[in-house]
Amino acid sequence: MKNRGGRKSEFRDSKSESRSRFARWRNAIFGTLLVVAGLITAIVTLLARRLGEPSLVSIGAIASLVFVLLISILIVPPLTRSAFAEISRGFPST
Repeated sequence: MKNRGGRKSEFRDSKSESRSRFARWRNAIFGTLLVVAGLITAIVTLLARRLGEPSLVSIGAIASLVFVLLISILIVPPLTRSAFAEISRGFPST
C-alpha cells in the first residue's frame, strides 16, 4: 500500500516480515558457509601439495577457483550494495 507521498505505508504483513528476516539469516549463513568451505578447500590443497599428491592438488585448486568464483558472484555484490547504501545515508557525526 502506498500513501499520497509515494512511500510505503507503515503497515507490514507479518508473513513478509518473517520471510525477509529468514532470507537475511539464510543469506548470511550461506555466505559464511561458502567462505569457510573455500578456506577449507585451500587448506586441503596446501596440505596435498606438501604431501606430494599432484592429482589431489589439481582437484583442490580447481575447487578453490570455483569457490572464488561463487564468492565473487554471490557475496561481493550484496556487500557492495550495502556499503553504497551506508555511504549514501551519510556518516554519523561524533
